[in-house]
Amino acid sequence: MTLAEWAHTQVAGGKQQGYSESSDGIEILRGFVGRIILSMYMTADGFIAGPGGEFDSYEPSGAEHAMANELFRGADAVMFGRVCYEEFVEYWDSLDLGSAATSPLEAEFAAFFRRKPLVVISRSLKEVVPRATLIAGDVATAVAQLKRQMAGYAVLVCGPELLSTLMNDGLVDELHLLIKPSVRGRGLALFRNLRQPQQLTLLGTRTFESGAVLHRYRRGLSC
Repeated sequence: MTLAEWAHTQVAGGKQQGYSESSDGIEILRGFVGRIILSMYMTADGFIAGPGGEFDSYEPSGAEHAMANELFRGADAVMFGRVCYEEFVEYWDSLDLGSAATSPLEAEFAAFFRRKPLVVISRSLKEVVPRATLIAGDVATAVAQLKRQMAGYAVLVCGPELLSTLMNDGLVDELHLLIKPSVRGRGLALFRNLRQPQQLTLLGTRTFESGAVLHRYRRGLSC
């Protein structure tokens, strides 16, 4: 899918302006300018993976999974860097929806994810799945263009390099960080590549029985 084709699907959607509230009570600003919402889990000391880039075998609770389903389902698109894109597509596009081992929440996520437009930012990938748009050149310009063409929001799932590129150019609007009840001590820190400190405004928190805590922030200080 080209950028022009993706933009056409967003304009044709004609989503209503204003606030949309999910069943979890999370308000997402819609319709004025497209928004990018980072959605990542991390340890209490800020790591998303081990020193070699290996991810934890973390299993979200049912409540955590349901919250993620709500956020991703409502998105216009999901935006990835290469590694997260490959892992998501490999797992969710091949998940056996009829298997007894697949939970209803997993089946629900896989069903809408397979229809969801994707935006993949990578200089090394040469091709992506048909429903995806590949951005390989001027990332900041291309993403800013997509934001102007979106009617709602895109969920961003990525590592520190892409995140720093987007945050340094002011292109990430909200951060939804699920803090796991664990520490690593060393590893791949999500914010390690930021060029300068950035101020955030807390929008809300939610504590789960698992001990994980969701922190939702908006970029910039509150007025």
